[in-house]
Amino acid sequence: MLFKDKNGLALFFLVLSIIILLVNPFLITGQNIDNLDPSSYVIVPIIMLPLLAAFMFKDRLDAQVENRDIAIGIGLFVIFIALAIGLQLAFPYQFLSYRLDMLILPLAIAAISMILFGAKNIAKFWTLILYPLLASPLLFLPALDLNNAFAQINTLTVYGVLHLFTQNISYVAPFTITTQSYAIGIGTACAGIAVFVALVLFLIPIAYLLEGKLRDKIYWIASGFVLLLLLNFIRMAGIGAVWLLYGPNATVGFVHSFVGILLFYLSIIVIILVARRYGLNFPKRKKDKKTKGDANLVAGAVAIILSLSYLLISSNYVAQIQVPITANLSYNFSSPALIAFAGNFKNVHGWNFSALANQTSLGGILALSNSSFNSSYPIILLLSKPNQSTLDLILNDTVIIGKYNFVDQKLVPGTMYEVSSNDTIFYLMVKQVPFLFDNGAYGVVTSYVIMPQSAQQVTCAKSYDGIYTSLDNLILQQGANQTEMGNLENAYCLASEFV
Repeated sequence: MLFKDKNGLALFFLVLSIIILLVNPFLITGQNIDNLDPSSYVIVPIIMLPLLAAFMFKDRLDAQVENRDIAIGIGLFVIFIALAIGLQLAFPYQFLSYRLDMLILPLAIAAISMILFGAKNIAKFWTLILYPLLASPLLFLPALDLNNAFAQINTLTVYGVLHLFTQNISYVAPFTITTQSYAIGIGTACAGIAVFVALVLFLIPIAYLLEGKLRDKIYWIASGFVLLLLLNFIRMAGIGAVWLLYGPNATVGFVHSFVGILLFYLSIIVIILVARRYGLNFPKRKKDKKTKGDANLVAGAVAIILSLSYLLISSNYVAQIQVPITANLSYNFSSPALIAFAGNFKNVHGWNFSALANQTSLGGILALSNSSFNSSYPIILLLSKPNQSTLDLILNDTVIIGKYNFVDQKLVPGTMYEVSSNDTIFYLMVKQVPFLFDNGAYGVVTSYVIMPQSAQQVTCAKSYDGIYTSLDNLILQQGANQTEMGNLENAYCLASEFV
């Protein structure tokens, strides 16, 4: 029995701690694998990580924890929290887009493992510690970038096979096969990389559970990949042939809508059933034996408290911010309404706005005016690709009087500048914001809010998080005197009405 000896309780605390750590990552991750978004495989390692932790029962771990181990574990977890906060502030949207949260999670798991099982056992946890890295698309970017190419190869393969049986078909690059009467497209939705990456990451914890040689496990996982590839090709070729020969019909469309996911599960079932042929076996139940270590309830309590602290710290952030990594960006905004929409501006009502001369290299420029900020001294909103050159262009031939970072309630920093140019003072806020169009295009743009000197006289309720604002500026080693701080705070208050 897993929990019969005292050390089973340590494993219980480990699994529970990991589940708590994964609550927010799970909530902000799409629950379906979408071939149109190659990064959607991330949900699989998030779900499988607690199972991988539970599978460690087969190693019959002896928890031998000393006070020093708990202290080291707490130190590692503090570093993890500091990295999480720092990366959130430095990369507010990329932090979740590229799943930097999962990239640093091994630190937290190493800390919890150290606290619960001691330094003597830490080497047994390397698979568990490193597995979360696979949930960060950064590790798979070269492969994910080949999503369209992979779909095109599948299209050409299907075309080649069908062409052996009929000469009355043609290939139209990149994803279309046609006859004189009908056409069928085989795009990333039919042959995306995400589902294949998901299958491999699903099988890795199962392979860890199975007993056998590492080489055989690698062959077994590779065979699962090949099996799904073959089954998916048969699906595409079969549906494609019926579609091209008999034309679109409801039956084929219905089958196409669900058969792909069935093949995914079929591949998993078949490859698990044939595991014995690869010399792999599920571990047999071993007789209970006395162990040297005792379950440390203090260590368990510390592990749970640390995990809960990360859950609380990250809850506000992850509840409000997520932008997928796959972006179909378009910066050539042509109308005021489009610019305002794309920039996610919160308050353009009650303002007169017009688009200024549009520069493709910059993006879109919007001028806002009302009774306080007339057309001679408007507020300028600029959208641009995230790059340093745009900021350098704006600040060219200026003197920076003051600079301070303000972190809003979503924990997204906006940098405020008080600048002098030609004996004229103006204020500039630089902030990254997401945008999403109805056609599915999304990404992150940098917004610039340029305000005249009168912005320093605006007063409104505090619109930033004081603790994270102070922490961010402490890390950046920057500050402002009391007068500059008051002016920058008032200008930020105005800018935060829009962005």
